[in-house]
Amino acid sequence: MEGRVVQAKYAREVGSDSLDDRSFEVLFHQIIESETLKGSPVLRGLLLYLWQHQGDSISEYAIAIDALGRPSDFNAKLDATVRVAIARLRRKLTEYYEREPEPPQFKLTIPLGGHQLRWVQDQHTLSFLEGLRALPELYRNILVGSALLGVVLIILCGFLLVAKHSS
Repeated sequence: MEGRVVQAKYAREVGSDSLDDRSFEVLFHQIIESETLKGSPVLRGLLLYLWQHQGDSISEYAIAIDALGRPSDFNAKLDATVRVAIARLRRKLTEYYEREPEPPQFKLTIPLGGHQLRWVQDQHTLSFLEGLRALPELYRNILVGSALLGVVLIILCGFLLVAKHSS
């Protein structure tokens, strides 16, 4: 998913236009109470567990035992239950956002290869200036330089047309 990770609870900050933690809690509760998750109590419980343990270093074993109710002899190397549940939860989150009538500014994600929750600001909802600020400096400079060159060329063409018509 294209986007920027935003500050919420323990997520790292990359923009000053982030919502406060309370706003993210409201967004989270909209997800957890949605029709998409109501029919999946296991995934709903897993999402709640991950939310409550944001910023904690939690192992697959802890998720299996505490969130998924596996027995204490659970072995993550032999049993893919946690990885499968996380993949299913990612699909449910995608399904939730696909049902939204308008794309939200922030989406809750679980990056591949891990199980930490992250809020990502959707690039499609950024204003032009926010999007420009999000670009690396080199690309931003190239874009601004190209735009200025375009303006200069348009003005030059205008002068040439005026000069041609007046002669």
